[in-house]
Parts: sequence; structure tokens; C-alpha cells
Amino acid sequence: MDGDLKKQAGVQSVEIAAEVLRAILADGGATTLTRIAEQTAMPAAKIHRYLVSLVRAGLVEQDSASPRYRIGAFSMELGLAALGSIDTVEIGTHAMRSLRDRLNQTTVLTFWGSHGPTIVRFMESSHPVTVNVRVGNVLPLLTTALGRIYYSYLQTDPVRAIAETERRRLGIGKKDLKELAETTRRRGLARVEGDLLPGVSALAAAVLDYRGELAAAIGVIGRTADFDGDWTGAIATDLTAAAQDLSHSLGYSPADKRP
Repeated sequence: MDGDLKKQAGVQSVEIAAEVLRAILADGGATTLTRIAEQTAMPAAKIHRYLVSLVRAGLVEQDSASPRYRIGAFSMELGLAALGSIDTVEIGTHAMRSLRDRLNQTTVLTFWGSHGPTIVRFMESSHPVTVNVRVGNVLPLLTTALGRIYYSYLQTDPVRAIAETERRRLGIGKKDLKELAETTRRRGLARVEGDLLPGVSALAAAVLDYRGELAAAIGVIGRTADFDGDWTGAIATDLTAAAQDLSHSLGYSPADKRP
């Protein structure tokens, strides 16, 4: 469908206006006429005419105290409406299926539920691993890769309470947990190698929303014997790319928001 649309005749002025809006976004949502002209490679006079129309439409606002233009109220309304229409499970399911087919490993999508990281989608590969997890199951925080994502990104009272209970039961030091969280946030990934189930390894990645906050976690699970758990291996690379695409779909911009 997208390919067919690209071949059809359109309204060039609308496409140019979109380029102007993208240029403003690229500079963090506020920029100058000169910068927009540089980024779009169009004459400043031409850009100015488009800005006048975009301001009238409410898509752009001009700062009264400086020569900067910023995203307008109507653009924000459109953005919020788009975010509200996003079905994270549907988009995540597509990403999971692509990952599973590419890697031939089991994939999992989780949200934070009332009792912890909760599985909302589970797709087995052609050589499924023997794990007792299905849709609706709540995962431990500290012994699963997916759980470690939530522990590292969601430092809320409920998360801390669950983590403390698990920490004491497992005999893990507080310093070790702090290092785990720092490593996970730095890499955007968490991994386990037989921590919960002997012979089963997993990698998980954070999916962030437009505020830069954790929206979901996506993971890959496999038998340790044929699972590439290296931080820079094929699984980690593909998983990271999938999580970044999902985050982008939810409005996350790493240029201006970083957890």
C-alpha cells in the first residue's frame, strides 16, 4: 500500500510543509528560519511563506521573544491523537513475529501488571524451549531478563518492594542490584543464562514511550546450547533494533529524552 501511494501524484506543497515540520522536530521542537532552510536545502524566503501558513493553521508557533519557531498546539493535538490510537500489543506482536522468524527463537512481549511483569504475547520457535510461561503469567524481577528490564527502569515503590523480597530470598547484595540496573539501562538490554531455569537463556530489551518512560519489554528465549547471549551478538543486535523501532512507533525520540 505504501509503495503504491509513493507512485501516485500528490500535493507538493503539503509534502514541503511536512519537511518544514520535520526540520523543527529535528532541532528538538524549536528552531530558526535559517536552520530550517539549512536542513531542507530550500531558500529562506520560500520557507518563510510556508511558516506563515503553518502558523495560521496552528501547526507552528513563533516565539514572540526570539526568532525561533516551535511546534504549535494543533501539531501537539495531532501527535497526542496518534499516540492514543497506537495499539502497542498489535505493533509488538508484529515485531515479535519478525524476530522469531529471523532468529528462530521464542519471543515474548510483557507489560507491567498489578503484580509485576506480565506476559501478553508468547510466540514459540520451531525448536521451543521447555519453560512454564504463558500469556498472563507474572515473571520474577531479578531472575528473568524481562524482569530485570522492569527493575532497572521502573524504580517505583511496588517495584522496589517486590525486588527487595526477591533480593532477600536470593541472597543478592544491594550493591550487585545497583550495578545490574546501571548496566541494563546503559545497554538497554538485560540477559540471564540459566538463572531461572537451567539450560535456558534469554535477552530482553526496553521499549520506551514518547516520555522516555518504560512502556513494555520484549524478549528472546532459547536453549543455552544454541543461544547467542553475547551483548553484541546477532540476537542482541536484532532485539535492540526491534525495541528501538517499537519505541519510535510509540513516539520516543532518543535525541531529546533519555532515561
